[in-house]
Amino acid sequence: MDATERVEIPRPMRHCAVHEQYTEGCASCFDEDSAGAARLHEWEKSEELRLAQLARMAASSEAPSRGDSPEGFKLDGSKNRLELVPPELIEAVGSVLTAGLAKYPPDNWKRVPGGPKRYSGALLRHLCAAMRGEDLDPDTGLPHVFHVAANAAFLVWFRVNGHVRGEDE
Repeated sequence: MDATERVEIPRPMRHCAVHEQYTEGCASCFDEDSAGAARLHEWEKSEELRLAQLARMAASSEAPSRGDSPEGFKLDGSKNRLELVPPELIEAVGSVLTAGLAKYPPDNWKRVPGGPKRYSGALLRHLCAAMRGEDLDPDTGLPHVFHVAANAAFLVWFRVNGHVRGEDE
């Protein structure tokens, strides 16, 4: 490559929360202002996709063969990066679920009639209590924000497993 050739650097992939996909730009709803700031959607820069792009470039004909590489590598750029989840979040939800065992059998929350609606209400009650400055739930002695996280986890489970708000009432 001589000094006059221009090297095209790939744009970082970003996640469109509306369309639930990674892309360089979402033509139907993404807009950038003159400074390149994302509007209309919140976009996440995707480190995993950047790494996947680098891996694809490394596997191209211009890169040394895999056997010639002085370092090892792992092509896991498209996998869910669970190590990015704060362990404190996992522990907070676990503490609420453990405290719940004093009153309910394991996984009882999955079988509560109208679960999505009822756990939405519980999440909001704990959130409002925390916003009013009440730190600890009087029933469990755990922080209200721990209960918010647990209820959010329940709602995620309902969503992923095909339950909708108000179902089974």
